[in-house]
Amino acid sequence: MNAAEARMVSKSNESKLIGECTNEIIRLTKIQIQSAAKQGHCSVGARYEIPWNIKDKVIPQVVLYFECLGYKVDHKQLSECDCFILKW
Repeated sequence: MNAAEARMVSKSNESKLIGECTNEIIRLTKIQIQSAAKQGHCSVGARYEIPWNIKDKVIPQVVLYFECLGYKVDHKQLSECDCFILKW
C-alpha cells in the first residue's frame, strides 16, 4: 500500500476512530469520577493521548457530554496529551 492509498483508507475510517476514541475517553473518565467521588474529591483530572487528526472532533464531543451531565469541564492542551478537568 502506498501513502496515497493509506490516506484514503485512513480517511474512510476516520468517523469510526472518532466514535471509538470519544466513547473510550468518556468510559475511562466516568470510572475516574466514580473513584474520586467515593474518596471525597470534588474534581478529577483525566489525561489522554488523542490522535492529532481527530482532536478537533473528539474534544468538543467529550466536553459537551460531561457539561450536559452538569460537570464544569476545562480542557488543557499539554505537550504530549490532552487534559480534561472535571469539577462537581
